[in-house]
Amino acid sequence: MEEARRVGTPAALLRRHGFADVLVGGGAWPGPERVRGALEELGVVFVKFGQVLPTRSDPLPDAYLAALQGLQDQVSPLPAGTIRGVIRRGSGTTA
Repeated sequence: MEEARRVGTPAALLRRHGFADVLVGGGAWPGPERVRGALEELGVVFVKFGQVLPTRSDPLPDAYLAALQGLQDQVSPLPAGTIRGVIRRGSGTTA
C-alpha cells in the first residue's frame, strides 16, 4: 500500500503538469516551464536533479536547459517546518 501511495502521488503530479502522454509511452513532453514546475513540486531531490541538468549541454534541448537554469537561483523556499520534519525523520528523532 505504501509503495502504491509513493508511486501514485508523483504520477498524479506528473499528469497534472502535462506528462500524461509521456507516462503511457510515446507522447510529447510538456513545455520547459511545465517540466521545471513539476520538478519543483516533486521536491528537493528533483530540484537538485533539475539544477544539475543545465550544467551539461547534451541531455536536453536548449529551451529546457534555459528553464531548468532558473532552478539554480530561483527556487521557491520550503517552509521551515517542512525542513525540520525531514531532518527529524532522517536523524530518527521526534523532538
